[in-house]
Amino acid sequence: MLVLNCTQAACDFFTRKVKGSTVTPVQPAPSKKWQDDAFNDADGRPLPQDQWQVHCVTRKRKPVLMVMHMPTRYAMVFTDIKRADLAGFLQQFVERLLNQMMTLGIMLGLLREDEHAGVIERFMQSHDQFQIFARSDRSVQSHINQALFHFDLMLEDIGVLPANTQEAAGFDAQVNRTIRKIGPKEIGYFCPDEAMLAYWWERVGHLDRASSQEAQLRFKLLKNERPEGQP
Repeated sequence: MLVLNCTQAACDFFTRKVKGSTVTPVQPAPSKKWQDDAFNDADGRPLPQDQWQVHCVTRKRKPVLMVMHMPTRYAMVFTDIKRADLAGFLQQFVERLLNQMMTLGIMLGLLREDEHAGVIERFMQSHDQFQIFARSDRSVQSHINQALFHFDLMLEDIGVLPANTQEAAGFDAQVNRTIRKIGPKEIGYFCPDEAMLAYWWERVGHLDRASSQEAQLRFKLLKNERPEGQP
């Protein structure tokens, strides 16, 4: 299940007025903390969750969505979503995340060509339901603010918002190389792209822990050989 946790600014972005009435897909959160959420299928079995936080800011007079995966702090930026267009956002979000993870899988040799369809099918099955809640996590938001700081530096440098998915993905690749830290003793320092690589391929690609660690090492070496902004 895909869970989108919206800051107040993101709630406002997805809300619209229809004949004087407020219409929003955003619902009250079932728990104060996202870690306490529990969802079951029709048979009462726990559903796997993918928790993300969504924030909205205005840059160059246009809305910009910064989305961050709460467990790994992996970030993605969206600059061409129309206000209240949740369906359009979900389509772009799923397509880009799939593209980024599958590209990594191919580069790192984590799957054969005949396995592509199976991995995509598992991903879509695990994301065939979604919830959108009014809720934010202070720690995640602090990392979103850091990602926005890097985004603003990019804007100062190039002067315009990313014009297409490829340019936005280039920013994603750059910001996700930035070392982050969660708590004084919990996880320590890590790179979001490496954390997401392990998280995604262990859960969707069914990679075992030893293979995941080996893939992370290959990814570190690959990043050292590639310039900034490339996945």
